[in-house]
Amino acid sequence: SLPGGAPVPAEPPRGNLTGSAIQSAAELGYDVLLWSVTRGSAGVGTPASVADHLARTVAPGDVVALHDGIGRGTFHPRAPGAHELRARRRVEVQALPAAVERVLGQGLRLVTVSALLAAGEQHPAHTLTNTRRQ
Repeated sequence: SLPGGAPVPAEPPRGNLTGSAIQSAAELGYDVLLWSVTRGSAGVGTPASVADHLARTVAPGDVVALHDGIGRGTFHPRAPGAHELRARRRVEVQALPAAVERVLGQGLRLVTVSALLAAGEQHPAHTLTNTRRQ
């Protein structure tokens, strides 16, 4: 985070980190952000399977990895695999209403990453994990 400012998160593409990437992020004042929960199994899936997985898996302090695009800076729209990425995006977007309803129904709150990081600073016993749970 910047001195006296809010945390500045940096999410590495695909979660790939190198020593030099971590060093550069630190030198620039960025907090490296990784997720702890994914959408579930690989492949396109269905909105119901994604919502079910999130409802079973999400716990306090988790950061959920969902995507609203196919990575414009990384993938060409006609590249191999782009069709599947677009299909996964559609499924994830369609899963959101049910997933959010079910997560909220468990008494969890949805907050921004900045709010989650700030809560961790206020309560040192609370830690963020970077352990990925499928």
